[in-house]
Amino acid sequence: MKPAGRLAEEADRWQSLLDASADLVVPPRTTRRVILDFGEYQSAHVLLQTSGGRDSILRVHWAEALYEDAPGALSEGGSADARGKGNRDDIDGKCFNWGVPPGGNPGDFSAVLNWHLVYTLKLLEELEAWLDEPELAQRASRLASRLVRAIDDVFWDASRNLYADDVSRLHFSEHAQCLALLAKTLSPERAASMARALRTSTELARATVYFSHYLFETAHLTGDSDVLFGRMESLWFPLLRTGMKTMPEEPEPCRSDCHAWGAHPLYHFYATILGVRPTGLGSRTLAATPCLGPLQSASGTLPHPSGLQRFRARRHDGEIDVTSSRIG
Repeated sequence: MKPAGRLAEEADRWQSLLDASADLVVPPRTTRRVILDFGEYQSAHVLLQTSGGRDSILRVHWAEALYEDAPGALSEGGSADARGKGNRDDIDGKCFNWGVPPGGNPGDFSAVLNWHLVYTLKLLEELEAWLDEPELAQRASRLASRLVRAIDDVFWDASRNLYADDVSRLHFSEHAQCLALLAKTLSPERAASMARALRTSTELARATVYFSHYLFETAHLTGDSDVLFGRMESLWFPLLRTGMKTMPEEPEPCRSDCHAWGAHPLYHFYATILGVRPTGLGSRTLAATPCLGPLQSASGTLPHPSGLQRFRARRHDGEIDVTSSRIG
């Protein structure tokens, strides 16, 4: 076969890696620069197996196209921007359909996905500002603000003080309310009314194991310990009574009894119950705002650039006292 024919066949095999329909062998001491068409994919999980001498070197570099608007993101007036990629439901070996919120299918609009994008843009704004990139910080802020205006027009239900999940306003969830509050773009009045509705509404779809991380982040933001400990009581504390030694992926019936994302309460013990967090990006200064709930005291030791720091929070005369000390 002529070299050009071999390269064309090899290019087809690179493309076939996306759905694992073929193996690929690249001759030694060669360099390839390949552009793959990801089509409807948004992510790919690559498994590489190499063979060769002890001095062989494999370098893989990924480049990604950046789209101004994510798929399913609203533009002002509630219309879609057509430049987004497709969904990721069809990646071989991965199934995401069970995690699609109301309005999350291609061609529809989801408050959960749009608020998640706003939340991420606000985090990006903070990061770019810390990196002394004011233009990039302003861009992230501008995109977030534009998206919030569209979300308000489409999803806000003033009679409930809640954001609906879908444009028909038939579905409501803790997920959308948590992400909206964490984005910190709402007026104080709306944020306060939403926090009350998040706690008292009986029509919200409840976050389970992994998404409760965002619920606990919201509890830290609002100081609502009842939300945090109530969810711990329903999802995590029963594990002790059933003899579980690891964290499941989701409530029964569960396909995985040992799943990393179920362990986030370990993070929240320090960051939310003890309430110890850095005062800002890159800061060595720590602040403690405990959320003890029914506990009388809590203590823990955290690593810090200056050494191990031990924190203790305890109730005393109706107040919560926090002490800290350096170990070693």
